[in-house]
Amino acid sequence: MPGAPRDRTVAVGFLIAVALVSFFGGIIFAVIALYAPWIIRQPFRLIEWVFMGTPLLLQLFLIYFGLVQIGIDLPAFVAGIIGLGLHFAVYNSELIQTAILSVDKGQMEAARTVGLSRGQALRKVVIPQAVRDVIPPIGNNMIALLKDSALVSVIGVSELTLSAQRAIGATYRPFEFYLVAAAFYYVINLCMEWVQRRIERRMQVRQMHTLPEYRDLLLGELFARGAFAGATAEQSFRVVTDEGVNPPQSVEAGRFVVELRVAPSLPMRFIAVRLAQNGERLTVKEQL
Repeated sequence: MPGAPRDRTVAVGFLIAVALVSFFGGIIFAVIALYAPWIIRQPFRLIEWVFMGTPLLLQLFLIYFGLVQIGIDLPAFVAGIIGLGLHFAVYNSELIQTAILSVDKGQMEAARTVGLSRGQALRKVVIPQAVRDVIPPIGNNMIALLKDSALVSVIGVSELTLSAQRAIGATYRPFEFYLVAAAFYYVINLCMEWVQRRIERRMQVRQMHTLPEYRDLLLGELFARGAFAGATAEQSFRVVTDEGVNPPQSVEAGRFVVELRVAPSLPMRFIAVRLAQNGERLTVKEQL
C-alpha cells in the first residue's frame, strides 16, 4: 500500500516517544513523590492514583475526546503519547521509588560532604544507582507498553494494528494481515528482550569494576599474612582487567574477570586473586 512506509515510520516514532515519556516521567514522578514539598507532591499523587486506578482505554478516551470540552484539542498522536506514556510512567515511578529508598543513605551523605547540592547528589549519585537496579522490571514494563500500544488505534494513531485494519479494508483478508501484525509484534518483542539482556549484562560488568567489599577483605587478609614485605606499593599490587583475562567474546557472554595480583615479597612472585562474574554468579579463586 502507498502509505505503508509512512505508517511504519509514524509507528516507530510513536513507540520511541512513548518509551521516553514513560521512562523519564517515571524518574520525575519518583523524585517528586519522595523529595518535593507536600503542596507539589499531592497533585502528582492524584495523577498517579488516576492512571493506576482506571483502565488505559478509558484514559485515552478521556484525553483525546474529553479534553475537547474544556478547549484542549490534542492531535491523536500527541494524545496517544500522553495517555500511554503517563500510564506506564506511574508504574515505573513505583519501581524507581523503591530502588531510590534501597540506595544506602551514606551515598547521599558522602555526596553532600564533597560539596554537591541535594539535587546534584540525586542526579549524579543516587538516581543512576537506582535506575541501574530497576532495569529488568522497567524492561518488562516496556514490553507490556509495546503490546498495549495497539489500544491507541481506537483514537486513530497509525500503529501496527491500525495499519493492519487499513490493509484489511482494502483487501478483505483479515486473517493474513492480523497474522502479519502479530508476527511484527513478536519480532519487536524478541528484539526488546535481547536489548534488555544486553543492558543487564553491561550493568553487571560495570558492577564488577567496583568491588570495595571484596577488595578490602582480600587485601586485608593478604596484609595479615605479611604481604608486600620488601616491595613498594607499585611493585607489589596490580589490578588486571585487560583482554588477557577478559576476551571480548567472554564479556559479550556476560562473564567478566577482575584479577588482583599481589607480590608478598622480593623477589617478585605474584599471588593472583581472581574474581569472576558470570551472570549473577560471583566466584573468588586464589592462584599461586
